[in-house]
Formats: sequence, C-alpha cells, structure tokens
Amino acid sequence: MLPGAAALLAQARERGLLLGVASASRNATVVLERAGLSRAVDFIADAAKVAHSKPAPDIFLACATGLGVGPAECVGFEDAAAGVDAIKSANMVAIGIGDREILAKADLVFAATADVDLDRVLRLSPSAPQV
Repeated sequence: MLPGAAALLAQARERGLLLGVASASRNATVVLERAGLSRAVDFIADAAKVAHSKPAPDIFLACATGLGVGPAECVGFEDAAAGVDAIKSANMVAIGIGDREILAKADLVFAATADVDLDRVLRLSPSAPQV
C-alpha cells in the first residue's frame, strides 16, 4: 500500500464519502483483499466487464454507476496520463498523483498519496460535501 493511502481512505470515510476503485487490473478485487482494503471501498469496477480500457472513460463511468452517483459528483485519482485523460473524458474531477508535467491535464496534482489534501480536493467538486 502506498504511504498515506490508508489515512486518506480513513479521512474520506469520516466525511461520509463513497469510495470506489476503477482499476485496469483484472485482479483488483484480489489485490485489495490481500492488502486488507476490500472493506474500505464501496465498489470495485471490474476491468473485464468494460468495453474499452483507459484512456476511454468506461472504467470510471462503471465505477460511478456502481456507486449510484453521476460522473459530475466524482473525483478520480490517477498516476498515469492515460488515466487522467479517462477521468476527464468521464466529466469527473481528476487528481494526479506523481509528476506534474506528466499529469498536467489533471485538475490538481500531488507528488505522493501522502501529500493529498482532501480539503483542497473537495473544493474542486461542486457536489462534494464542503469542508
């Protein structure tokens, strides 16, 4: 697990946010179970059940549907440019984790998961609970 990931998930839970995973991996469920995180999320989008992979928005749209929310209500986190493109194509707020130049199309970029400021993230989403 990335440093800061568990704390970020806990902070999001405390605020009552729904949490989903939109992974291109076909074994995301197993990986989350082994990491002890399967109960930390509300929905896992299965890459095997979407028509197109990133940079198409399919996996992120499937996640929104699985959570029962509209894309405009979602914030996606990504560490790859193709993922940021997919999030933006889904009409979601995109948060990049990593290199600012590579993730330049993201709405906000943090160098690492441990650096994520959830207050700043939520201010970007008009439908998110305001802090």
